[in-house]
Amino acid sequence: MEFLEHTYYGNTVLQWLYAMGLILGGIILSRIVYWLLKTVVQRWTEQTETKLDDILLEISRGPFVFGIALGSIWLAFNYLNLPPGLLEFSGKFLHLTAALIVAWFLSRLFDAFYQEVLQPLAERSESNLDDQILPIVRRGVRAIIWGLAAIIGLNNAGYDVGAMLAHATSAANAS
Repeated sequence: MEFLEHTYYGNTVLQWLYAMGLILGGIILSRIVYWLLKTVVQRWTEQTETKLDDILLEISRGPFVFGIALGSIWLAFNYLNLPPGLLEFSGKFLHLTAALIVAWFLSRLFDAFYQEVLQPLAERSESNLDDQILPIVRRGVRAIIWGLAAIIGLNNAGYDVGAMLAHATSAANAS
């Protein structure tokens, strides 16, 4: 098995195979978890009296499964001996992606709250003002969630977000 001992880009073929196996295993695990959540857990939540568990399952299923796949990629990258530049780039990418997964979940959570609580309250009221304000609130809260996720993700990835915002502000003021 000399072939497995050959080194390419600082890792043996066996190490590359192990890393690819981690990624493949994570993707397979995420699909199995998705299937379990979609079939087994969903059947269980449909039998309960409350609708809350159905909503939580629906909004968390996608982000949770994607997080499992992202975690397997992170494990594989940390297992390999990657060049510092590539390791730094992959770390930044994974930090940003993790922040976006959290934003995805929070955005879906707010949408569920909006549809299940706020919208029915607005429909029951006699005023038209809440019907006009609620869509603005919905877009505003979603923009805040995604904006904060971008800022937090970029900051955790090592970028100076304050300097980026200052540069963007000065560029906008100059034009």
